[in-house]
Amino acid sequence: MPLPAPFERMYTDFEDIRERVATYAGKVSYKLRKQNSCCKLAYIFLHTNVHRDDLAQYHNGITVQMPYETNSSLVITKAVMTGLKRIYKEGYHYKKAGIIVMGLTPDSQKQLTFFYNEDPRHKALMQTIDKLNRTCFDQVKLGAQDLKKVWKMQQKHLSRRYSTRLNEVIEVKV
Repeated sequence: MPLPAPFERMYTDFEDIRERVATYAGKVSYKLRKQNSCCKLAYIFLHTNVHRDDLAQYHNGITVQMPYETNSSLVITKAVMTGLKRIYKEGYHYKKAGIIVMGLTPDSQKQLTFFYNEDPRHKALMQTIDKLNRTCFDQVKLGAQDLKKVWKMQQKHLSRRYSTRLNEVIEVKV
């Protein structure tokens, strides 16, 4: 389940990238909960703009392991942030980051461990956050996320929607 996305602009500051990646981690965690799945691994990657020959190029990725199978935004974001700190290098203009979760299992078939187990309060907390976000349009976020930023896909090259938008219907000139 990948969640890569180009940034709306190039970032050089770690805090800006951290906020964007934390937002992606929250989104992927929500998607896991929505499909009743958990993950054990997450691959985090960071890229500069490959089309800018005038800038230094860098790309790297790292796989981090969760302490247990989870779909909690808190646990996944924390693990992803440790990975991001390891691959981030100062002095580059970053254009893209992403998270790919792996080791997916159904929520009902999680493997229990002796030493690490999920905090039982996380499940209730995540259910409450998801319910509030469905009614309040994503207003409840983690502390690592910016409350003012709204993640929206870029649609610069969107195809015309002839069958659903009357103002986009093809006009034939004779």
